[in-house]
Amino acid sequence: MTNTKYTELFFEWYVPDLHYLSTAIELEILFIPIFIVNLFFFIFSFNSTSLKKRQYIKTYINTLAIHYLFLSILAFINCNWYIFAVIFGKGIHTLTCIIIHHLQYILITSIATIPAIFALYRVMLIVLNIKICITINCILWFILNFSSLFEIIHILFFNSVIVESSVCGKYIFSQNKLIHLIRTAVILLSPVFALILNFVTFDFFKKRNRREPESNVIKRERLILINITLQGILSILCQSPTAILTYLTQAYLINIPNMYYLISNFLLFSHFGISTLITIIFLKDVRQEICESFSGYVDHKLIKSFIKI
Repeated sequence: MTNTKYTELFFEWYVPDLHYLSTAIELEILFIPIFIVNLFFFIFSFNSTSLKKRQYIKTYINTLAIHYLFLSILAFINCNWYIFAVIFGKGIHTLTCIIIHHLQYILITSIATIPAIFALYRVMLIVLNIKICITINCILWFILNFSSLFEIIHILFFNSVIVESSVCGKYIFSQNKLIHLIRTAVILLSPVFALILNFVTFDFFKKRNRREPESNVIKRERLILINITLQGILSILCQSPTAILTYLTQAYLINIPNMYYLISNFLLFSHFGISTLITIIFLKDVRQEICESFSGYVDHKLIKSFIKI
């Protein structure tokens, strides 16, 4: 462990050993089907006619999809670069590898805050009747992602260290444990915050429509609330392992076995596909549209039973 001297990293190339090769290959095998599923749901939501009537859900799915696609691409780059370097005995540019890893951490934090941001949008639009503008978007994103951004600033201008890394050769960590703790808390607590906000929106609709307790609005909001509750539980299950492992690695410099990272990465990258599937289950016309696109490949009885869920 040494103090940061970034100038030497500009010219440093690292030839990796076989230590991480099996894990990198396993990650590649996991990423490919997950990437295809994420890409399918993104293309579907972008072109879906039934989702045009649900602009909020469409924007939510597209935002998640873009984040996960970028995260998958960055993971692909690092894994492929490492595998290529090991097989052909080539070097990995240390600083570029470090930058890619930090971009991944920023995206992971941003993904965790998306449900909270959209839940806050619903409260502002429906309950408080406040119009969303670009300025509000930027402020919300900055507030919920300030820990990741502050960590980058801290690494560049304040006290940080360079440690040995089996992938990049070296890695830069901030020595401020509070930053790592805040970011981990943001990832873990954002789904809870989103759930509370959506309860506020549901309660608003219920009070406004209490003369018609079983109105279509109440039924729709109840489905949205159930959907978001499941999304919150899923977010905690899929994102917390990566957040906790990252916190232990960066705050306390603990060497975590590769198998734990493999499992946590699988959960993290599976999150978007499962999340979108849960959303679709609650939307019958969207289910029907997806089933029609697979009608030539899947048994018709299975399609009908899926539509009737």
